[in-house]
Amino acid sequence: MRNLSVVEYSKDYVDLSWQCPATDGVSPVVQYIVEKCDVTSVVGAVFSVCGTVAGSELSIRVGELVEGNSYLFRVSAKNRVGRGPPAMLTEPVVARLPIGMPYYFCYINTSFKA
Repeated sequence: MRNLSVVEYSKDYVDLSWQCPATDGVSPVVQYIVEKCDVTSVVGAVFSVCGTVAGSELSIRVGELVEGNSYLFRVSAKNRVGRGPPAMLTEPVVARLPIGMPYYFCYINTSFKA
């Protein structure tokens, strides 16, 4: 796995992309395994599988993130021999609206009478 990067993020998802491994050994990649680790509270932080894609895919949208939490991601290539070493982000991603993207609030007046 090479060049794992964040393509886009928001308050409840992150889009990741990567490049194929430099070598696939003796067998082509059949699947990529994506894992996340919520590092907001360091105690007990572990990686867990949050998605898989076919070996022909080089990106994924990971959803169900908690707004304000920080996440590390890693991706491993799998072939018939097994899983290769993962590529991992070097910095956590914070699940939040991108800078410059405003929140829009809508006030509903429930006391209005026509």
